[in-house]
Amino acid sequence: MSDKILKVIDVIRTYKLSRRSIPVLKGIELEVSEGEWVALLGASGSGKTTLLNLIGLLEKPDGGKIIYKEKDCSKLSKSALTVLRRKNIGFVFQFYHLLPELTVLENIKVAAMLNGKITKDAADRSKELLSYVGLEDRFLHKPGELSGGEQQRAAIARSLINDPELILADEPTGNLDSETGEEIINLFEELNKKHSKTILMVTHDKEVAERANRITVIKDGKIIDA
Repeated sequence: MSDKILKVIDVIRTYKLSRRSIPVLKGIELEVSEGEWVALLGASGSGKTTLLNLIGLLEKPDGGKIIYKEKDCSKLSKSALTVLRRKNIGFVFQFYHLLPELTVLENIKVAAMLNGKITKDAADRSKELLSYVGLEDRFLHKPGELSGGEQQRAAIARSLINDPELILADEPTGNLDSETGEEIINLFEELNKKHSKTILMVTHDKEVAERANRITVIKDGKIIDA
């Protein structure tokens, strides 16, 4: 795990609220190696979700750099950032973000088709991944017909559809009971250990964080333990 897949260098993010400026990230430094599972541990309001959004190229920092595999993302065009994000980064959110009007299979398939896969290939790969996460009998169900744990499994399948190099997980167990949360963390552990997926996971739960290879603590917009 010597090769760095991600470098965050002196990253600053400030939000404007009316006439006030609210500093959220205050010079963040972070590195993640290929094949590593890092837990970003912090309380609500510490800046961890903002940092994840910047790393996921959903927002731009006000200062500093996000380096992804030696590419300085600040120098990439909006279209280049979109391509990089779709091809290389998978997202898992606390509240799943599945489209309620689509079936589980369609939710996964759409993510593949947005990345250029033809319909049949996208459908076949989606079925494989849904089976992998234990949803082989739920293809045609809509998200509202699934439990929270099943929806999160579907979200994990969606995050894997384009075979990303980096998985970003934002409080993936935060909306689940402890038993279901344990099942989801077991799945992340398998993805990391058996499939060598690089994972950066945000959590406020120390027990969840301890399952990762390494814990980095964020407090008041600063890394205090890396």
